[in-house]
Amino acid sequence: MKKVVVDSDIIVEHVSSSKYPSKFRQITSNYFCYTTVFNAIELFSICKTDFERETISEALCGIKILGMNPKPSKSFGKIYAKPRGKNSNDLSAFIGALCLESKLPLLTLRPKNYRWLPELQILQNETF
Repeated sequence: MKKVVVDSDIIVEHVSSSKYPSKFRQITSNYFCYTTVFNAIELFSICKTDFERETISEALCGIKILGMNPKPSKSFGKIYAKPRGKNSNDLSAFIGALCLESKLPLLTLRPKNYRWLPELQILQNETF
């Protein structure tokens, strides 16, 4: 089974949409899915209620969460220092760096957030 890192936007769409099956469910049926600790931070930062936090927690239970250790700090620093576009932020830099370090593609609905990182393999909506 192919492996992929799922970006926050796909998880947000899953928990906020009434469409069934959600893109997230389709993806988890066809891929071995990961997300990053930085995606989890982003997801929990937008939660306003305990119910929203619980819903995000349930979505994250079914996938592996990639973290980081001190070893790749040097490569993360190089990526973080690169100039980024206006659509990108610090979390995008860390998410992209962790995908590169893990040698995994990123599945996202926001490819423009990562265009400044051409070595990152981006999978978009139409690829699944």
